[in-house]
Amino acid sequence: VDMSRVTGFAMEPAERLAVQARLLESFPTVPDHTIVVWYAPTDPGRQMAQFVARSWAEAPHVRVVVQDSADGVADVLGLPEPAILALLQDAPPLAVPPLRQG
Repeated sequence: VDMSRVTGFAMEPAERLAVQARLLESFPTVPDHTIVVWYAPTDPGRQMAQFVARSWAEAPHVRVVVQDSADGVADVLGLPEPAILALLQDAPPLAVPPLRQG
């Protein structure tokens, strides 16, 4: 998950937990865990990624790894750094809409 373009985030703690719960439910339960690597080279992105890592820490089927460099992401995924940089460069930005009340 590329968090390199995150410049800040504002969400009430209850909203954050609700979003994380919905995301976590979307991961399939498999015998082995799924590794999700968050590339978070900026402070706001790292704060968000660390929040996710903490909130998913007890999930038996998902392991969150936060990295602050493309080299670290490449090491975790076992891919060459140029491949990671290409993926990051080609990824479109994503806007997360606020939760709907009700």
